[in-house]
Amino acid sequence: MGKENLDFDALHLAVKHKKFAPVYVFYGNEEFLIEESIKTVVENAIDDGLREFNFDTVYGNEIDIQGLLSLLLLLPVMSQKRVVVMRNSEKFLNKLSRSKKEKDATLFINYLKKPNPDTILIIVLNEVDSEKEIYKKLFELAEVVELKAPYDWQIPSWIARRVKERGMLPPWKGKEITNEACKLLQAYVGNSLREIDNEITKLFIFTGEKKIIDVEDIKQAVGMSRNFTVFDLQRSIGERNLQLSITIVEKMLQAGEFPPVILTMLTRYFSTLWKLYELRKTEKDPKKLANSLQLSPYHIREYLNQLDKFKESEIKNAFKYLIEADELIKTSPIDSRIVLTQMVYKIVAQNQN
Repeated sequence: MGKENLDFDALHLAVKHKKFAPVYVFYGNEEFLIEESIKTVVENAIDDGLREFNFDTVYGNEIDIQGLLSLLLLLPVMSQKRVVVMRNSEKFLNKLSRSKKEKDATLFINYLKKPNPDTILIIVLNEVDSEKEIYKKLFELAEVVELKAPYDWQIPSWIARRVKERGMLPPWKGKEITNEACKLLQAYVGNSLREIDNEITKLFIFTGEKKIIDVEDIKQAVGMSRNFTVFDLQRSIGERNLQLSITIVEKMLQAGEFPPVILTMLTRYFSTLWKLYELRKTEKDPKKLANSLQLSPYHIREYLNQLDKFKESEIKNAFKYLIEADELIKTSPIDSRIVLTQMVYKIVAQNQN
């Protein structure tokens, strides 16, 4: 499986230009992208009115090699291409591996070597058994598309691309979204691409002819679909996103979060950031930094990205502002919401005016 795989964007670009592979393998942990990829291939390969005659879905636990080949060798009806999607394909491949009829696996491999150029076969895999020879051959001979969920920090740019792409079509032509709105939409909805896409649809309808979707549109049209946590707050502070950070503080307090808990967790966050600042003076390898701080590879990337947004003096100032807020909450009659909002403002906005 040494061949370089395609991702969703590369597949999308190729099929938009009518460049199809005769056999695809779609696999990964993002079911939404798998379904979107199937839809993209079908819509670009077969005209809408002809799909009933040229599109078939089969299931690996129900079909045998003879039944599959009979579908693959059919001629298109008034179309350049046919598309056959096989779901639960690992069931089919495992049957071939266990079959006492070696010719079944041979027939399948021979088809992969010389596929029907008029038919596009899409093999959807939920699991990959890379030790089995049949999988090795499939990954060697097919066009493999890995469809994995974006990392947390990639979601805002995914939202922006999705809005821009959908904004290329009437009646929404020219519609885009601001960076801050992308971040707020993620904060409200989470990282489920399907849920985000549903909210984008709502936003398009809500904003109508308005070309730019902004933060206010998100607040009015989307609403809250998950509770904020202190981890969302520290991430938004780490990204120096002032508006989102203040929104999160207010929502957390409205939900009954205890202010000392927020202060304790933020102090712990900046302590980790400070340790990373010191360690990075002598160590640049992210893996070793992660081990030293007992962080996952994903989280060390996030912390390193956030560390680049703060100077040494600004991290020191953050501790000062946290201590000030703690003392005010304990000793003064000032409302905790005002204290925490001012603290967040001082941490995020310092030296940015």
